[in-house]
Amino acid sequence: MNMNPNVAPGVLPSYARVLGYAGLIPFIACALAMLTVGEPSLRHVAERLLIGYGAVILAFLGGVHWGLVLREHSDRAAMMLAIGVMPALAGVASTFMTFEMAVVVQVALFGGFWLYENRVLGPGRVPAPYLALRRWLSLAAIAALGLSLMSTELVSVHP
Repeated sequence: MNMNPNVAPGVLPSYARVLGYAGLIPFIACALAMLTVGEPSLRHVAERLLIGYGAVILAFLGGVHWGLVLREHSDRAAMMLAIGVMPALAGVASTFMTFEMAVVVQVALFGGFWLYENRVLGPGRVPAPYLALRRWLSLAAIAALGLSLMSTELVSVHP
């Protein structure tokens, strides 16, 4: 169901892509801060911002599935709604973990939820253009999280 007559069916509006990529800015900014800042208290702030933002984005991803289910009314609705809540719950739990463990959990969540969308639901239930955008956004978020984790070693080696 295409609600915008100016956008072809099966195509994301350009503003969705722009906003999606803009949503990577906090991931990238925090990772870069962790690579360049040697002050432990400032690095800690960047760590907490990165993990908190990751938790918010994970909740957003689950919310997308609620929107899909509410539009579709399928026999799998209850399962899809329950799975849609899991990224938010696990994301919030990650905010109480050590930074290293939180990064591992969030990387697994971003990657695992993308696999679920692609392998379990697929383009029959999730719009293909959204899946394509999510691939790049997920890869970039995972890369920023991974880089931030490696920055602990990189900054201590090269102050």
